[in-house]
Amino acid sequence: MRRPDGRVDPFRRTITELNVASRGGKKGAKRITVSLRGQRLKAYQAGTEIFHFNCTTGDAQHPTPPGMFRIYRKHEKYVSRTYNLPMDHAMFFYKGYVIHEAAGVVLAAILRRSGMLGVGSHGCVRLSPANAMVLFRWAPRGTLVEITAS
Repeated sequence: MRRPDGRVDPFRRTITELNVASRGGKKGAKRITVSLRGQRLKAYQAGTEIFHFNCTTGDAQHPTPPGMFRIYRKHEKYVSRTYNLPMDHAMFFYKGYVIHEAAGVVLAAILRRSGMLGVGSHGCVRLSPANAMVLFRWAPRGTLVEITAS
């Protein structure tokens, strides 16, 4: 692709990658799953859960898109051009959607799980600073990111 957006295209070679990921992955394969309903991010290596973090996803006005993506860009230090806010440990997975660190993630995740859909991000997946740093160091570019409604 001339302008990669991180989305895995099931109509090309990448369908093989999707099939491998759904079977637990090839040896050493890394995968991240984000539950929109549960506000939880899990990281797997070769089918074994490595990390389990609270996260905050998009609010009702700015939903996080479900689907299969790949991390296509990473920045340890980053400032949003749109909102002029720090988004350190940024991992871009689809267009302007990013997994990054933010404050207040645990409280926001609890509020979201209790039904307050107006609480959240502008579509990004937010993690606490400590968790974002751990995930950033663990996940290389190309890591599969699966966003699910459940």
